[in-house]
Amino acid sequence: MLKRFLSFILVALFALPGHAGAIKYKGDLETNESVTYPEQGSTPSNPASTKHKLYIKSDGDAYTLDSSGVEEPVTKGALEATESVILPEQGSTPANPAATKYKLYFKDDGGLYQLDSAGTEQRAAMTGFKNILVNGDFRIWQRGTSFAYNLSYGPDRWGKHNFQSGVRSRQTFTSGGDHPGNSEYVCRTAGDGTNSIRMQTHQGIESINTIPLRGKTVTVSGYIRFSAATITSSVDFRFVVGYTNAAADGSLDSSNYTADGAVIKTWTNGSYPTAWERFSATITVGSSANNVVVGGDFSAQEVYASTDWWEMSQVQLEVGSYATDFEQRPISIELALAQRYYQKTFPLATAPAQNAGNEGALGYRAVLAGVNNTMIEWAHPVRMRTSPTVTFYNPGASNSNWRNVDDVGDSGAPNVQIFSNESRTYIFNGQVSTDNVGESLYLHATADAEL
Repeated sequence: MLKRFLSFILVALFALPGHAGAIKYKGDLETNESVTYPEQGSTPSNPASTKHKLYIKSDGDAYTLDSSGVEEPVTKGALEATESVILPEQGSTPANPAATKYKLYFKDDGGLYQLDSAGTEQRAAMTGFKNILVNGDFRIWQRGTSFAYNLSYGPDRWGKHNFQSGVRSRQTFTSGGDHPGNSEYVCRTAGDGTNSIRMQTHQGIESINTIPLRGKTVTVSGYIRFSAATITSSVDFRFVVGYTNAAADGSLDSSNYTADGAVIKTWTNGSYPTAWERFSATITVGSSANNVVVGGDFSAQEVYASTDWWEMSQVQLEVGSYATDFEQRPISIELALAQRYYQKTFPLATAPAQNAGNEGALGYRAVLAGVNNTMIEWAHPVRMRTSPTVTFYNPGASNSNWRNVDDVGDSGAPNVQIFSNESRTYIFNGQVSTDNVGESLYLHATADAEL
């Protein structure tokens, strides 16, 4: 006899208010057996002492009844600390649930599945890493925390997949609206009152992570708010999840990723929410898609006031036809995911710049005096997407040379060797005549392997 039960402490499953025990079945279910709760037109007879009855009434809701005749609705929400639900095994897909409802069940393969009212069955995610986006909660800003009008990246992985991006900045989270309040930072995209822009911020998903999504339904979700109900714009705001069949990891501007397939969630100018509003949009990724892009923008190029802005928080892209709670990953994991695309020697909170100090810098102690070539290895903590573009920074001056901290002066100009790759960068220093044996030389660097 196969006995297969699993007890879960789950949010958003049926809970039994006020009762500290699990829902129990009489005897063990055989393989492929399940429990069916028939609909009751009215309250049934009282159960025996210490027992409870569970049933569905004609209003479509589930109820419990105790031996004293006390009837209570089964609440949808978090289970109490000592409560659990036992899920029976299903030999095949059960009947579809009612509209807006979902069923959760096991099948013979041992997997947990969910079923929606349209009959769509998909395996339920039981592990982490459901969020395909990186840095969806905007905790990581390796390049800095404020960026003027440009076409480059701002917060890690979020940036330049459109024209005329706008002003991006890290903002401390402010509670309100639908947001659960468990964020530290959000991303703000604003106008500057001068340049003609689209006030956009997007994230592109590289091809190696897009290919597994081909033919699958994916859902983007997050929280959004605006500076005012009306913004200086001739068009409405849109949040896009789209894909492109163009060359892998190539141009990801809006003309590409909306041409092959896109779903656009639109907010109407004059009715923008100023408190946090949760949103979601669902799309089936094309069978030839090479990249997926997610983000928000105003499609028209205009001069937006410096007081015009929109903010987003906890943005998630996941496989499935509905949005689930945002996945909070440990900061060490999220940073490692971001470092596949961008790394630096500076402390995490320090924006790369010339003359920013020695902390975290690459360095060596000279073993030869005077003009000599010396090479060091920068081993990247995470293997990068491709061989990166490396930029150098002098820790103690406004140029990009090596810095001799003992002489308080500059050494030679650094250069990258051709056998550098995605896992390590080899850097030469053509030392100068003032460099002596035993002196310490330092250099900062960034490595960029972004799309």
